[in-house]
Amino acid sequence: MTINHDSNTQKNITAPEVEYLLKELEIQVVIESKARDRVEQMVNYFLTTIAAIIGAVLIVTELKSDALSVVFLAALLLFVFSIFVFYRFLRLRRIITHTKLNRYLIRKQLIESGLDHALFLIEIEGEPTGFSYRMVRNLKGLVFLCGLLGALVVTLGLAMASSYLDKIAPVSVNQSLVFIFAAIVGFGLTVIPLIVILKNYREYAEELIGEKINGRESE
Repeated sequence: MTINHDSNTQKNITAPEVEYLLKELEIQVVIESKARDRVEQMVNYFLTTIAAIIGAVLIVTELKSDALSVVFLAALLLFVFSIFVFYRFLRLRRIITHTKLNRYLIRKQLIESGLDHALFLIEIEGEPTGFSYRMVRNLKGLVFLCGLLGALVVTLGLAMASSYLDKIAPVSVNQSLVFIFAAIVGFGLTVIPLIVILKNYREYAEELIGEKINGRESE
């Protein structure tokens, strides 16, 4: 999506109006900063949870407990938490899209008042979207991680069911193929819906930006 920074009309804005726009711009920066802090906190919580669960699994395994059940429960908890983190990431990126778009519109107003430095800030920040190429790439990486956890949960669940049905027979070649198929199914059932959700959030951001900018420029 390409944004046109040219302005063919000049509007007279009073000093109080400029002061208000600057204050509003400051507020939008604070909102985005808080949103980014929430993202970093979630990442830290996610990594801490992974370390805690892995540590618990190792301890229980050393105590000769039912290791398969413990690993399954740990994988399930990580899977649910990763899905929650992914959803919260999307919500926060939507908030960041709104704040960046507001900043863009405010700076356009300041440019129209004669403050040409605002144009430089617009060019530095780039497109007013929270779903930049780099961020979408990172979100797809998180989707891939969720898919791996989904595959692990399905495979461990199937292994638990098999162990309860037959605790003596070793895993045969056919059973191995079933586990591989289960992992593929679990991965697909996790990744496909998350990719669709990510696409919807990204399209919403692009439509919002196009509507606000094109609508304002047509006035």
